[in-house]
Amino acid sequence: MRETVIKCDITGEIGAEPWEYEVGDKKYSIDLIEAERVKLVELLKTLDGYVEKSEETTSPAIPAQTKVSGPDAGAVRKWAAENFPEGHEIDGKVMNDRGRVPKGWQDAFLKAQEASNAE
Repeated sequence: MRETVIKCDITGEIGAEPWEYEVGDKKYSIDLIEAERVKLVELLKTLDGYVEKSEETTSPAIPAQTKVSGPDAGAVRKWAAENFPEGHEIDGKVMNDRGRVPKGWQDAFLKAQEASNAE
C-alpha cells in the first residue's frame, strides 16, 4: 500500500495537514506543518482588534463544491512521475501526492501538452 505524504506548501517539509479557511465568500485550503499553522493563526490573531466576528452565515449548511481551474491534478501528477525524478523542483516546488498542484507544474504540463499536440 502506498503511503500518502503531504508536504507543507510554505516550507516543503513532510508531515503537513490540510488547513481550510475563508476570506469573504471564497474558501481556501493550504497544506501546513504545525509550526507554520501556528504562525498563520498568530498572524490572524493580530487582526482581532480591527475586525468584527460575524454571527450569521450566508453559506448553506451543505458545503459548496470547489471549482478547480487548470489541468486535471491526476493527469499532471502522472505526467510528472513519468517525466521527472522524485524531488525534482519547478519554480522551487516539488510535486506533491495530494492537495493542490503548484502553478509552475501546471504550466509545465500545459506547455508539454501543447508541444505534443503541435507534433
